[in-house]
Amino acid sequence: MAKRPSTTTPPSAAAASKVAIRNRSLWQSYNALPPSARLKISLGLCLVGIAGIVASDFIEKKVPASQIPAAGNA
Repeated sequence: MAKRPSTTTPPSAAAASKVAIRNRSLWQSYNALPPSARLKISLGLCLVGIAGIVASDFIEKKVPASQIPAAGNA
């Protein structure tokens, strides 16, 4: 009976792929993600940004900024 070829990667190829992954930029790593994961990450960042804007507006209405005279008008 014929021997089936091995499906595991040789150690040198596995080490080479780890080095290639370590040398990726943030953009390359992000681009390597599946589209659904990129969409979820993007939506999460948008929600955090919107929450920050809403919270900032809410706090500004509750605690108005004090009037500080300009340095040149002393």
